[in-house]
Amino acid sequence: MTSSADAVVVGGGVVGASLAFHLASRGMKRVVLCERRFLAAGASGKSGALVRMHYTNEPEARLALASLPYFHHWGDVVGHGSSGFLRTGMIRFVSPDNEANLRSNVEMLRRIGVATSVMGSSDVRALAPYWRADDVTFAAYEPESGCADPVATTHAFVARARQLGAEVRLQTEVTEVRVAKGRVEGVTTTGGAIASPVVAVAGGAWGLPHVGCKAIYGFINTIFWPENVLVTAWHGRCKWKGGATPDARGTMAGPRREIRRHVRDHSARRR
Repeated sequence: MTSSADAVVVGGGVVGASLAFHLASRGMKRVVLCERRFLAAGASGKSGALVRMHYTNEPEARLALASLPYFHHWGDVVGHGSSGFLRTGMIRFVSPDNEANLRSNVEMLRRIGVATSVMGSSDVRALAPYWRADDVTFAAYEPESGCADPVATTHAFVARARQLGAEVRLQTEVTEVRVAKGRVEGVTTTGGAIASPVVAVAGGAWGLPHVGCKAIYGFINTIFWPENVLVTAWHGRCKWKGGATPDARGTMAGPRREIRRHVRDHSARRR
């Protein structure tokens, strides 16, 4: 294994995997990805798997829009494996008092190029006739969005990065980002030191100590949808609902009080 690199990527989730792929694909010869456990061991492996553009923050929406072609044309853009993307479409429901906010958000998204529109209850019934929609006032619909397999996406990025020459070190925890005279010099890992002028910390909550932050822990359940299910997001509550047909599977609900209980129990176990 190399003791020096042109760039070290800390974290084997989807962000670190994507970064390793992009660096290698742009000709960087010595890229080393360090993952303390296994690929997609953290937040990526527990992702809700949504591929959507509906964000209220414009820079975030632009990033999501720039990422969409990867999922639509994975074979052409990445060239290895699959993201497991299902183009189901996505509906964003809001309460009546949030109609103005929804319309403003959709206007912003359309301005930057997102295929989205505002629909009413009759539109929802036409799109998903087996859903109860009598209490729907307004919603946003993205026909090009859907869901993907976050673990498959991570592995595909890493496999292609390896083909392009990147080195992947699993079970290798980065314990320190070494800095001298205000410049990065490399990292110290459980497998030894790696000298590098570039270190990208993509370890999620576990990488925050390297940039002087504290982590906040939470919980996400992962569910898989059949191909005929629309992905939906509810505003103002922790609830996901899938099912455009009577036999569709994958409904998940998480009342806030239950999430608080799980977090409290988890915190107690960590003491």
